[in-house]
Amino acid sequence: MYNEINGVDTSFHKYEFKGDTITFQECIDRMLEGLKIELTTDEYRRTEEQKEKVEDIVNIFALCLHSLWW
Repeated sequence: MYNEINGVDTSFHKYEFKGDTITFQECIDRMLEGLKIELTTDEYRRTEEQKEKVEDIVNIFALCLHSLWW
């Protein structure tokens, strides 16, 4: 829903995360992807990649917290 009604340029803000430069939009997309995994998969059947995406949610949120007020 956030992406559908978004009236802000989410490509403006950029952050460093795990050696990559990612935009605010990429932060949002990665958090949503991790949250989807968290809510729809069994914790004990997740792949290592899925576990990492879930663990990254809080770190990404901390990066872009002050831009989320939009």
